[in-house]
Amino acid sequence: QELKVLNISDLRSVSDNAMMNIISASLSPSLRLTKLDLNGNDSVTDDTLAQLSNGLVVMKNTLEELSICRCRNVSANGLVQFSYVFHKADLKLKRFRLACNAINDYVILSLVEGLCKDSCLEELNIGSSTLTIGSHGWSALAGLLQKKSSELRELYIHNNGVDDDIFDILAKALIENKKLQKLYLGVRPSLTARGWHTLSNLLCNTSSIKATRYSNHTLCNLGQDSGAPLEIK
Repeated sequence: QELKVLNISDLRSVSDNAMMNIISASLSPSLRLTKLDLNGNDSVTDDTLAQLSNGLVVMKNTLEELSICRCRNVSANGLVQFSYVFHKADLKLKRFRLACNAINDYVILSLVEGLCKDSCLEELNIGSSTLTIGSHGWSALAGLLQKKSSELRELYIHNNGVDDDIFDILAKALIENKKLQKLYLGVRPSLTARGWHTLSNLLCNTSSIKATRYSNHTLCNLGQDSGAPLEIK
């Protein structure tokens, strides 16, 4: 029986070398792994991600779901280097989760550059970054959402200080986006009445019949406890 799902999350006592051996074995060309979960492992480092990246380039590209959340020994530079796998490999990833990691503008820029080329990614989770994502990162992400080739259905950006100005950037990109269905802002995001008004106009702009017609009728889920006004819910 083929090994398709490998969950090795939260292995606190595993050494770096042992983790490297596990990664090497899991990426064997003879396997057809579809899901790999590395969440919460202190033994996952920049070197581990480099090995994972090299393995993904040469393996049979069957991996559809990859989770690397809460890996505190992975640096922003390690994530930047790993993002280049989207440039080099013909990945079939549909779900990529990076929550609670050192994500900054450079990580987003590198990741988006790869995803803009050719990607079937449907879910991206960059929530709760331990670093700050600035305007360059959000603008790059907005560029991805504007791409007609983007297949993103779910985007998680919770606990990243999304305020009115940041949401303005994203909302403009979502005007003609017909694929994103869920934009998870988290519990009580930092939006004021202006930000919620921007979202309301995005979903149903009543300024004219034409504006209403071309509003975004695809986005339908902001996650639970978003604090959105009743007219948006």
